[in-house]
Amino acid sequence: MKTNQQIKKTLLELLEEAIKRLYSYDRQLLYYKVSERCICSRLAFHLENIMRQKYDSDFQGYNADVEYDRKKGDPKCIDSSKKRHVCDLLIHRRGFNGPTDNLLALEMKVHNNFSKVQSDFKRLHDIVQYGNEHNQDYAHGTLLGVFLRIQEFKYKMRIFDVELNNGEPGKEIVVKI
Repeated sequence: MKTNQQIKKTLLELLEEAIKRLYSYDRQLLYYKVSERCICSRLAFHLENIMRQKYDSDFQGYNADVEYDRKKGDPKCIDSSKKRHVCDLLIHRRGFNGPTDNLLALEMKVHNNFSKVQSDFKRLHDIVQYGNEHNQDYAHGTLLGVFLRIQEFKYKMRIFDVELNNGEPGKEIVVKI
């Protein structure tokens, strides 16, 4: 059984490999400046392929879904306001909401889109916070949050990890492709 830290390390390796494949196979999408949702769906495609090819024993039963907004058939909400929670991409087990079912929540911005970055940060901060018996019906306790900015020749990432930085955004990582 892997520890949370080992799973997080594997998730980040998986994400980095999927991003490299995105740049390798789908760079035209970045060049043509297609929508965030289109690019995010291609990233999910690469994530699932790598999950099955290299990490099947670690991620058996998990999916990478774009804008998934359900919890056992009901809308995923952050709090009692019933405001829906929709991440751009989620690695999770569909239909489950236990402590190991939501592994990675990702918010993405593409090109030079700087709109709503702070609301994305807040959403990721909230989703990685631990739940308790009073808020178990809400979307909390996701193992890792990632804010990803994709540009034509580089990407930037910020990690949200409740164990490392209390769910606040970590230092920005910049990778040139």
